[in-house]
Amino acid sequence: MSENKITNVVRVGIDIAKTVFQVHGVDRNGKVLVQNKISRHKLLQFTCQMPPCLIGMEACGGSHFWAKEFEKQGHTVRLMAGHRVKPYVVGGNKDDKVDAAAICEAVGRPAMIFVQCKSNRQLEVQALHRHREQLTKLVNVLSNQMRGLLLEHGLIIPKGVEHIARKIPGYLEDAENGLSMTMRDLIQSIFKQFRETGLRLADVNTTIEQFCKEDEICQRICKISGIGPITATALYAAIGNGRQFKNGRGAAAWIGIVPHHKGSGGKTINGKLSRRGNRYIKTLLIQGGRSVVLASKKKTDARSIGINALQHRKGNNITAVACAHRNIRIAWALMARNQEYKKAA
Repeated sequence: MSENKITNVVRVGIDIAKTVFQVHGVDRNGKVLVQNKISRHKLLQFTCQMPPCLIGMEACGGSHFWAKEFEKQGHTVRLMAGHRVKPYVVGGNKDDKVDAAAICEAVGRPAMIFVQCKSNRQLEVQALHRHREQLTKLVNVLSNQMRGLLLEHGLIIPKGVEHIARKIPGYLEDAENGLSMTMRDLIQSIFKQFRETGLRLADVNTTIEQFCKEDEICQRICKISGIGPITATALYAAIGNGRQFKNGRGAAAWIGIVPHHKGSGGKTINGKLSRRGNRYIKTLLIQGGRSVVLASKKKTDARSIGINALQHRKGNNITAVACAHRNIRIAWALMARNQEYKKAA
């Protein structure tokens, strides 16, 4: 490849992978200058030869690492969600060359929505929350499994994880409940895994809470009613300072705490809660909204009176979602504008 072609590149699309990367570069007029397949250990050497330019990638595994490396070389990096790049794929066949060309085209569109590059600290907190989510699911799976197995033998455990730890030891020690040695050994093995998973989950929660105490942004968010250390750190890991969104409603729409709507002929119809967005954070915010609704029943301030009135008209679920929507908009303002939370007079 001639050196003149590399120096004229202004926009590059890179289809990243584990070992082989496809690079597609164009000049100011959109003419293709670079269309190479490069191995992993030669990629940084290749991009170092290019002048500072715009590099686009899909937001996937490894994209944040490469974005930081390219930015060290002076390039401007933009990450995009895969479903936003797909409309720019030309042709019926899919391969790395076509994907890289689509990424190069998409990153130059003025209306494209980009993904914020996460810092190492955000990635660490995100990893903790991913592990916490996995452990939480495993605890529920094991508890439901033990509950179902014992139900076939006439032994009932009420709903709730806390009842598992209280009921299982008694059932295992009771010699007259009809359980065979095979079933006792099986339940004991599952219960042991259940307790170990619970201890690991508690350790992860402690680590997350410690991070929340050390981070200034998370401390500001925690002052909002209905948001604790878990939710605050999850928000920080997902949106950072929040400045990639134009306003708080944009952040709420990205998370998915907005109604699904459709419009035609100037008429818009709002439906149920959208299924899009980050379900993990959405769940945490709505759970916090339920706690706000429950706590407002015993308060007489202006906000609690408004929440109680909405709960009387619309019910608990809609009111909890409304509180969650309000909380994310307040949290965005605190994060993007670097402000302290002030309760309404």
